[in-house]
Amino acid sequence: MKWWLAMFLGVVAFVGGCVTVDPEAMRSQIAGKSLVIVTTLPDELSLSWVGTTFANKEFATVKNGAWTIPTWIEQRAVSLLRDDGRSVRALVIKPNSHAELLTLVDPEKEILLFIEAGYGPDKVFERPPFLEGVGVRQHSSFGFKPASATYVKLVGSLRDARSMKQLAYVSAESFQRLPFIALDKGPAMYSQWEPGVRDSVQSQIDTVVFELLSQLGLVGTVAPAMPLTPPPPSPGTRG
Repeated sequence: MKWWLAMFLGVVAFVGGCVTVDPEAMRSQIAGKSLVIVTTLPDELSLSWVGTTFANKEFATVKNGAWTIPTWIEQRAVSLLRDDGRSVRALVIKPNSHAELLTLVDPEKEILLFIEAGYGPDKVFERPPFLEGVGVRQHSSFGFKPASATYVKLVGSLRDARSMKQLAYVSAESFQRLPFIALDKGPAMYSQWEPGVRDSVQSQIDTVVFELLSQLGLVGTVAPAMPLTPPPPSPGTRG
């Protein structure tokens, strides 16, 4: 995470997860097999602005060539697993059916790790509707300036490649309050704040992917430290 962003987010970040597996038993079950990462999230960011009334809600999605959310997830998972000594690869070609999937993997030697969008309540502003996947939530109320937060909600499941039987299922999430107003009406992201949003989302993906793998018993319980980088030039103020 960029250090300039961390200063603002340190007291307003939330990371959580849900464990439904025995990590030791899972390590024993997949011993000797390679992992194949299958990421199903779309390459887009969800935007939502929620006001004080039921009718005051705006939703949109945004794509950016520099935003490669599925790739960030895959690269983080592959890096962590290889650092832990595991044989792993990301499935670049996304299959349209189980039959097609079986042509891309070796069911005898490989286990599938699906990383998909999670779904659940907003734990920053505590307002409906629920959030899904990766995005920006902004909240406003009468007499107050809007407030923005980024979120990452992911679920991970280990599956047998031949039968698609689910062997384990875990979830993890992260919320980070932003020190700026990220969204204009529409909603649309203010261009001057895109770097800050991008840094926040990418650092949350790093954290949440580690949490998923840790819950599954695939990596250790202490995440590797991420290097700090110099702060960017100060962006302009909101128009």
